[in-house]
Amino acid sequence: MHAAGVVSLPVGALLGLVGLEVAFNAGLHAWLRRRLAVSGRALAAVMPLDTGVLSALLHLSGGPFNPFSALYVALAAILLPARWTWIQLAFSVLASAALLPLQERRSAPASTRR
Repeated sequence: MHAAGVVSLPVGALLGLVGLEVAFNAGLHAWLRRRLAVSGRALAAVMPLDTGVLSALLHLSGGPFNPFSALYVALAAILLPARWTWIQLAFSVLASAALLPLQERRSAPASTRR
């Protein structure tokens, strides 16, 4: 499907990822309703999954050239204590860097892919 007639997007895969994230967050919400406080460790445990889904969404919708790629660090800096932010930052840098070779493979003509 073309977005605004400019970019071809795999809408099914994108919706699947959003559905996965919605299901995960609904389950997480149900679990958190039974807790009075959420620790930094609990947030740090959730962030890699969110980062993975964000990476997949970015990969399917422009890769490192998608302006939302800046969200990697912003999410961690807002939500996590300093120690976990640095860990999440390292994970985010790796996830963001992985978008470059993945994007090159995705944008290559089918005849040149291995």
